[in-house]
Amino acid sequence: MSDSARLNRKQEPHLFPSYWRTCIEFKSGARKEIQEKGFTILATISDQYSDLLGGYAQRTFKLPDPMYSLP
Repeated sequence: MSDSARLNRKQEPHLFPSYWRTCIEFKSGARKEIQEKGFTILATISDQYSDLLGGYAQRTFKLPDPMYSLP
């Protein structure tokens, strides 16, 4: 698929359904769906460790946030 075809594809939101128990399950599942569509996730960038766990990204980057943290 060409770069221009990838850029013009319809964006689909990934909404948090009630059957997911944790943010980690939901976010890693969303990344898995994106990879199954043929995309490569180069990096996940977040201030929350829960956003970085679960795989399906080549690199992860943790941003500092001294005021807020999810358990």
